[in-house]
Amino acid sequence: MNKRYVVTIEIRDGEHEYFSTCQHQLDPEEMGKAENRDAYVLKDINGHDHVESWSGWWEVDNGYDYRLYRIYSLVEIRELEHAEILRSYGVY
Repeated sequence: MNKRYVVTIEIRDGEHEYFSTCQHQLDPEEMGKAENRDAYVLKDINGHDHVESWSGWWEVDNGYDYRLYRIYSLVEIRELEHAEILRSYGVY
């Protein structure tokens, strides 16, 4: 059964670092079975395979995207009303 999470991804693009936060449904059982949780979450959100680059950072395995990604935060949303409140503040 899927659960809804608030996911914050840290993105490093050359000299720039920024964060992207979203709500996303993930299957906790599949996440637990995955060889690496962060790679599983990134693929589920972006739709691309990721390979570990260095020290917990991941790259998209397509040769076109040179940004580095890592899961900064992953928090389960326990109540439906909390998801609605987050949406009202721009976290979709």
